[in-house]
Amino acid sequence: MASVRFERVSISYGDKQVIRDLSLTVEDSEIMGIIGPSGCGKTTLIRALCGFIKPHTGDIYIGDQLVFSVDKRINIPPERRGIGVVFQDYAVWPHMSVWDNVCYPMKKRKIEKNEIQRRATHALAQVRMTGYEKHMPSQLSGGQQQRVAIARALVSSSELIILDEPITNLDAKLREEMIVEIQMIQRDIGTTIIYITHDQEAALQLCDRIAIMRMNGDIAQIGTDEQIIKSPIDRYVYSFIGVSNFLPATLQGGKAKLENSDLVLPFDLPADVSSQATQDIGVRPMNIVFDEASPLRGTIKRAVFLGNQYDYFVSLDGHELRVERNALDAMQGKQYQEGDDVGLVFINPAFYPREVTA
Repeated sequence: MASVRFERVSISYGDKQVIRDLSLTVEDSEIMGIIGPSGCGKTTLIRALCGFIKPHTGDIYIGDQLVFSVDKRINIPPERRGIGVVFQDYAVWPHMSVWDNVCYPMKKRKIEKNEIQRRATHALAQVRMTGYEKHMPSQLSGGQQQRVAIARALVSSSELIILDEPITNLDAKLREEMIVEIQMIQRDIGTTIIYITHDQEAALQLCDRIAIMRMNGDIAQIGTDEQIIKSPIDRYVYSFIGVSNFLPATLQGGKAKLENSDLVLPFDLPADVSSQATQDIGVRPMNIVFDEASPLRGTIKRAVFLGNQYDYFVSLDGHELRVERNALDAMQGKQYQEGDDVGLVFINPAFYPREVTA
């Protein structure tokens, strides 16, 4: 399969720099997620990989082949880079049958007829669409259309596929099914996949590693889902992945006091916390526990049942906290209602100097 390597790539549109000195390696047979807020340069980076735009600096490798280099004046055209792409809207041609959709890219490249037959049959089998060859897209579900788009990408390249927001338009149940489908296809074929999305949850479920981009076009952190959740490199990554609470605090004698409050939080500061006087304390909603013995008291302002969990919005001396509680635990334990006074315990709070912002 094909690895991918970006080395010190920068891309600008006029005076606006979109990608800044970016380096990233995607390993063979890996699913790499590239996530970040809208406008951070995710799609721009992929367009450069595909050969649709030219970076201003840097080198791009696919496997051992240098496909783009400013210094060496190399720019391999898109059709020779061997990349399959699946877009957000599938781009399945509505007037073509499943079979014709899959065969079309190969016909454009004037591949021999018997080889087209072999590749198309194999690709449809890989995505479990055998028997649907004569169906029109209007006769297929959204998930089936997506599998046709993946089959079409596979005939273009079984080595490297780019999925650009491929499940955004699907409902929640179908999104879950497609994540499993993509994992199964990748496991069977071993294709290297680059998955572009702003959907953090899907990226965490699907990808082997994740690269989180900042709005200025560089990469904040690369790691497995566990590394990023447990050891975010800074406040930006902490706040970008998942839901988070932040409490403004000042330091006093090894303790943290809520800003504009006399409330001192009942835990000692870790030894590695900056000595800076002002800190933002981050705590995940699932890392706040109701405990009647805790001296840290808040009031439940709102309780929301979400099926598998309860969300409580708790006022802590003028600051709102979101607290998640597993529905089974909530039903088996003490029941909490809006207006209840509750004790709070923070598990693994994070500390960030005030000048570090998202």
